[in-house]
Amino acid sequence: MKLTEQRSSMLHGVLLITLFACAAFYIGDMGWVKALSLSPMVVGIILGMLYANSLRNNLPDTWVPGIAFCGKRVLRFGIILYGFRLTFQDVVAVGFPAIIVDAIIVCGTILLGVLVGRLLKMDRSIALLTACGSGICGAAAVLGVDGAIRPKPYKTAVAVATVVIFGTLSMFLYPILYRAGVFDLSPDAMGIFAGSTIHEVAHVVGAGNAMGAAVSN
Repeated sequence: MKLTEQRSSMLHGVLLITLFACAAFYIGDMGWVKALSLSPMVVGIILGMLYANSLRNNLPDTWVPGIAFCGKRVLRFGIILYGFRLTFQDVVAVGFPAIIVDAIIVCGTILLGVLVGRLLKMDRSIALLTACGSGICGAAAVLGVDGAIRPKPYKTAVAVATVVIFGTLSMFLYPILYRAGVFDLSPDAMGIFAGSTIHEVAHVVGAGNAMGAAVSN
């Protein structure tokens, strides 16, 4: 009987996360949200943060195992599926120079982030999570590394908030700086630069579209 109750309680937590996921996709499909280039993943993170800071105390304790299951097992499976979006044909189409640039920026950003974190005497986990999120692909990278090093939840939240905020700022600032001539680059070079330095994929698309088809393509 207890086993049945435990499974039922876990199912409640899983269903709650499923509802949040559906809400994130629904909101992310709205026109004004698309105009801001906010992906469903970012919307889901924002919804989770709002819930955790407002209605969390009303959450039954028996639902927590189901939420933890989604945050660990299901999340890792989702990250694996996320990788299926990239094919070798896509990599070849980008070209070898772009791959080299990406590799240098990813490795350099992570190393620099960890080094700056040490100099500023930051928490090691927060520094590593933020560096990986900044150097790889934003919030998805933070959540991926979270499963490997298993930090405290608030550390992951700090890293996610950091990369989402600065990624959003970059999405708006890059087109302005590009048009102002601060980024004196060709459209192809600007596209590679934006794709290599802006955190979230959706933010890259938003910035590229704002700078013109020559850059976004």
